[in-house]
Amino acid sequence: MKGYARLAGFTLSLLMLSACGSLKKNTSENEMISRYFTFGEAIHSDYAIKHHILNYPRKSSHRNNILRTAKRMDEIRELLGRPIVITSWYRSAKINDAVGGSDSSEHREGLAVDFYLDKTNPAAEFNRIAKSGLSFDQLIFYTGGHRAHIGFRKNKRRERREVRRVSGR
Repeated sequence: MKGYARLAGFTLSLLMLSACGSLKKNTSENEMISRYFTFGEAIHSDYAIKHHILNYPRKSSHRNNILRTAKRMDEIRELLGRPIVITSWYRSAKINDAVGGSDSSEHREGLAVDFYLDKTNPAAEFNRIAKSGLSFDQLIFYTGGHRAHIGFRKNKRRERREVRRVSGR
């Protein structure tokens, strides 16, 4: 039933966007935007589906950021050697506010991703990313579970490689 609700929510989004003329007819949730990630993974939001909120990047800069981020996430996926389950990527301002996100959240720009780490040893997987030499702006490990946040900047040279561990989530 959860899959049906997700599909129904996405179909509603497609219909709304098609009516506005801002979405190509052939764009779908399953469209690959990089080697490993789909457009649906980038815009999926359980909160948006539950509350019937459209979570679609209207600005071309946000869509371009999502494509950049997808390629960066491909590097993380290759480093880990396994599929990555995304919990949050692009968030519209309305969704970001509703879930308590920061006004300056890079999720609103399509430049940040929350994802699950390996359940058996999340700290080791987090450390592998942190020590990898891959470029990122911010990497956060939520020590109360097995989730991580990674943020990027448009300009890699401005990325800080900030690594933090925080309690909770």
